[in-house]
Amino acid sequence: MDEIETSFYGSVYSEGCPGCNRNEPQPEGLGIVLETVNFRVHQDYALPIPGMMVVETRRHIRSMTEFTADELSDLVSVLVRTREAMRDAGIEEAILVQEERSSHFHAWWLPIYPWIRDVAGGKIRNIQLIFDHAKKYMVTEGNIKKVEETIRRIKASLV
Repeated sequence: MDEIETSFYGSVYSEGCPGCNRNEPQPEGLGIVLETVNFRVHQDYALPIPGMMVVETRRHIRSMTEFTADELSDLVSVLVRTREAMRDAGIEEAILVQEERSSHFHAWWLPIYPWIRDVAGGKIRNIQLIFDHAKKYMVTEGNIKKVEETIRRIKASLV
């Protein structure tokens, strides 16, 4: 049976592979902000951290070592365009995190907010502490409105 994934809105995000089987339309805060032939960029669906952007491949590959030359070139452009849009939306600092545990290569742009430094003890070493805090304390109406406003600002910068 396919796994059903839900977002911080409590709505079904995907059935099975979230990279392939994304349910549309999504709530405002989870819409795609940038799409190319090779990549999609959107707010992380599980973590209501305003402006936490996920850059994911459209095809099933786990590692950047599997990229074609075109995908490598596109990745750099997508990462830079996304980060510039985040900065235009008021996100001054971010960390790029990449993992290879999924069937779709993806990287996160994790914004660094003051609360993140507090949760992480001043240093961003244990990202899981940050993620756990966001899931436990940030699924609120007010914070989700901040996510939506941040996404609107990021999208506007990418037009």
